[in-house]
Amino acid sequence: IATGAIAPEDGRTLAAALRLWHAVQGVLRLTVEGPFEPEAAPEALRATLARAAGARNFAALDSEVRATAARVLAIFERALPNVV
Repeated sequence: IATGAIAPEDGRTLAAALRLWHAVQGVLRLTVEGPFEPEAAPEALRATLARAAGARNFAALDSEVRATAARVLAIFERALPNVV
C-alpha cells in the first residue's frame, strides 16, 4: 500500500480479509482435528466461530467469508492478471 502497488481501498479489503481468516482459523485450530465440515459442526462451535469473526450468526459468517473471498480474488486478478 505504502509503495502504491495496490490501491488503498484494496489494501483495506485485504487487511480486513486477513483479520477474518485469522479469527476463523484461530478457533478452528483450537477446536477441530482434520477438515472443518460446517454441516456436521455442533451449533456451539458454529456460534463460537460467528462470535470470533464478529458475525451475528453462522449463516452471516458463511456469507461474509464467501463475499470476502470473492473480493480478495478480484484484487488478485487485477494485480496479477496473468497469474490468477
